Amino acid sequence: SIEPKGIFTYDTCVEAVPEPAADSDPTISPEDESNSFIDYEDEFAEHPDIVALRQGVTQHFLSEFARGFQLYSGGDWERAAQVLRGVSESTSKDGGGQPDGPTAALLNFMNEHHNRAPKGWMGYRELTEK
Repeated sequence: SIEPKGIFTYDTCVEAVPEPAADSDPTISPEDESNSFIDYEDEFAEHPDIVALRQGVTQHFLSEFARGFQLYSGGDWERAAQVLRGVSESTSKDGGGQPDGPTAALLNFMNEHHNRAPKGWMGYRELTEK
């Protein structure tokens, strides 16, 4: 689509989510057994599965990624790349050597353009594949 849409993506630590219990009671509905049907005031802070998936995500990472993304959207790709490289290095160290996928994708895209926003940059790019 050439119409801009906000896409939210993040890496997760799927190894941190517990496997379903082998001895779960087949008479209990998934809704009654799941944490997903509980009302949370802040799901990102309270839902046990989401908390486990976000293992290793620090406030520093979130704020620096947001700053780098803002620079990217605004067309200042040299500074955006500098900030996002710092984010990528910190997640590689803190995340057990796993680079952050969304950060790597932005860095790769900007690198393809030599860290200079294309002429007429509108703050987003067209996604040409699923």
